[in-house]
Amino acid sequence: MAMKNLIEFRGSSIGVMIASALWLLLVALVIGVLLYADGPRQAMVNLLGQFSRKHFVALLPAGGEHQRIGFGFQIFGLKFYRLLADLGGVAMVDWSSGQGSHFARKDIGDWDVAVWVSRDSIRGTGPRGLGRDAMIVYLVGFCHPRPVVESFGRELVEFLQRAGVDLRPEGEMGKRFTVAP
Repeated sequence: MAMKNLIEFRGSSIGVMIASALWLLLVALVIGVLLYADGPRQAMVNLLGQFSRKHFVALLPAGGEHQRIGFGFQIFGLKFYRLLADLGGVAMVDWSSGQGSHFARKDIGDWDVAVWVSRDSIRGTGPRGLGRDAMIVYLVGFCHPRPVVESFGRELVEFLQRAGVDLRPEGEMGKRFTVAP
């Protein structure tokens, strides 16, 4: 619509022209930031992941003693990874409600599982401009009600513990697991 307004400028007012140009500028800016932050390939993988119903977590050999953890999805019979990181880079797994619950001041079923990973352990295209000891927060999956997310979070923690990550519960609620020092 904005493009149409700019192409057919003769019948449009100056306000419509400015609004259309600003909207297109905003869209171009968002796309540019995504491409700059993740790189063109990873930005397309992340976009494609929004349309997949088959998401997975996998352990991948990385040669020698190291293993990688991969968070990915399958679509059109192909596997793509949103995040590949050394298993030793996992620092914490937790789950909590989202912004919607915070602002509504009640649980609205927008819970997420978050995996905290050291920036240095990320393989492939990683976020730029962060310090060496920076942590990256990766939200696993999509928003779901609390019981679904708690069950998934516990299964993910058990999976990582079986893979050798020394995750231990922190606090009384049992929603946060950190790597033992």
